Amino acid sequence: METRSTINAILSKFNGTLAEKGYILRAPQKEMLEFCCAQWEQGKGAIAEAPTGTGKSFVYLFLASQYAFQNKANGVNKCAVISTCSRALQDQVERDFKIFQEMYPHIKYAVWKGAANYLCVNRLYGALANPPEYFEPEDMEQLQFLEELLEEVEETDGSREKMPFKLSDRVWNRVCSNGKCCTKDSLYPCYKKLAYKRAERSQVLCVNHTLLATTGIYGGFIHPAQDLSSRIDCDGVRLIIDEAHELLPSIRNAINTTYSLSTIKKQISRLSEPYKTLFSKELLSLTSAFSDLLYEGEKVVITRDTPKAAELTARMATLMLGVSESANSAQQAQQSELLRRYTKSDLKNWETDQIALSSGGNKLLEYVTTFPHNAFLTLQLQNGKVVYDYYPFEFTPELQGIYRLCEAPPIFTSATLVPIGAKEAMERLQVTPENVSVKIIQQGYDYLNTVKGYIPKLKDARDPEELAKWLRPIIELTLGNTLVLFTSYKTMFETADKLGDLQEKGYTFCIQEPSLNSNELITKYKKSTRSVLFGNVALWSGIDIKGSKLSNLVITKLPFHNVDEYTKAYSEYLEEKGESPFYKYMLPEMLDRFKQGLGRLKRDAADKGLIWLLDPKISTASYRAYVIDKLPVMKWKVLKSPKEIPEPEPIRKWLGISESLIDENEPF
Repeated sequence: METRSTINAILSKFNGTLAEKGYILRAPQKEMLEFCCAQWEQGKGAIAEAPTGTGKSFVYLFLASQYAFQNKANGVNKCAVISTCSRALQDQVERDFKIFQEMYPHIKYAVWKGAANYLCVNRLYGALANPPEYFEPEDMEQLQFLEELLEEVEETDGSREKMPFKLSDRVWNRVCSNGKCCTKDSLYPCYKKLAYKRAERSQVLCVNHTLLATTGIYGGFIHPAQDLSSRIDCDGVRLIIDEAHELLPSIRNAINTTYSLSTIKKQISRLSEPYKTLFSKELLSLTSAFSDLLYEGEKVVITRDTPKAAELTARMATLMLGVSESANSAQQAQQSELLRRYTKSDLKNWETDQIALSSGGNKLLEYVTTFPHNAFLTLQLQNGKVVYDYYPFEFTPELQGIYRLCEAPPIFTSATLVPIGAKEAMERLQVTPENVSVKIIQQGYDYLNTVKGYIPKLKDARDPEELAKWLRPIIELTLGNTLVLFTSYKTMFETADKLGDLQEKGYTFCIQEPSLNSNELITKYKKSTRSVLFGNVALWSGIDIKGSKLSNLVITKLPFHNVDEYTKAYSEYLEEKGESPFYKYMLPEMLDRFKQGLGRLKRDAADKGLIWLLDPKISTASYRAYVIDKLPVMKWKVLKSPKEIPEPEPIRKWLGISESLIDENEPF
């Protein structure tokens, strides 16, 4: 495909079908399209940072659709895979697919999610016949109601989001596919398999980052047509990664490895003698030693400062290697050598260099034989079971493995991809300037005339008393319709408690809790008048509330990660390598989240609003230049006292806020 002809073909559709539906091509959107298209057709990748409102999804959907269309016209089956960070965003892409299906009627589009997102009718009937003991009467009512509505389910793809009513997590976990629940002889449709077949036959496929990582790392494919078992010929795959700032955390979670003594026990039970007796004896000894070391629920991070735990980990690693080698050794000579080795060492005093020579991909073995440790390893006693969790710090082999499955480097898009600079962005994504270019698209919205910014002078943004003193008039200024973002649940709860007098005045507080579904919270916020949304972690990104319903955004504190055990371990790892943990990890992560938080306010060109930055570090910290660089181009006013907050009436009139602000056209 030639770049200019491809762009012209896309523009003709944009100015035709999409224009008829009311979509307008914006200048930043066109700039991003031309950049990505030029890179794509040269067989190169792109890192495109574009702010909220650019219309990134239409850019990459056009790119993917035109690629599939052009290749199909030439008799070649090449596919485009779009990966985004969550199932909710997959649902948004699926809605856009319907529009693109009109423009590209001969292209097959599909959305593919992990197995646990699909209903298993076999498990549903199993739960009805033998309900779990922990089920409450309302759980059984949900099961029975779902059975009555199965005909409606058959008209959907069987995913949780398409169920005819909302199922509780407890019920869904009992009726969703677990990957092994359906057989060839099943009497009922297997929605997981049907989704896989649709994905396999598609030319444009949308997945999420977790599924991309899982299939790419462990399955050796990113599109099911690449799977060796597929009967469909795949001539090549191109990859587009949206919300690419979330890719690395998704990969880290996907390659998190869990080891437990109970799993090893099952493996030992399948061995023949004398290995079975030998390894069972060591397992019993290890179990006793772990019980003496840990109490229920305790989590230990394995480091040089935990010698006893490290010693038991080395024994555990040795045992795992012995079980694995014994199970895989078919020749008698090999078995004799293994038996001599393990009997002689009694599995306790085996030298670490021997372990290193035989690691065979076992992560525990790699961990106990390398320093600085390139992973975060924890040991915990859970319900009487010893469990290890392994989180690597570096993912270069995994990332490169995914990239090798594509015929060219990926296109990366996000609103926060280049927090520090182009070089750092490339290092994070493990790409090189020889085959990937970086472009930062400037903001498309007019913040200067539609958003007012304020920087109050607080002494301590962690003090609930001081926060409440400022937040009370800020919230009343816009009659609620406010999102307040925190970095600590404790501070958020205490601050909301000190603002209780506002609830007596008719304000509705929607407070995020760790166990509460964010979608339910946002629905409550949209339906309520004078509503205030208090958010932490999850609400810094991914929520889309347009219009006057969200006119007021308050960021209480710069969103640095809490310094947990993982952060400490990773920081020590970077220091051992001679790198700065702050500038390499903590600051880029914070800037990513900060820019995502800023993007919650203005979701449409016509939206107006206020932004308040309460953290004094914005003005005083040594890294403030990086923070200021992420702020939209707009006017900012410093306030020394709550008395300097603007008068309500002019602000409300400018924002178009009235006493009742429920958008009747907003789908709940």
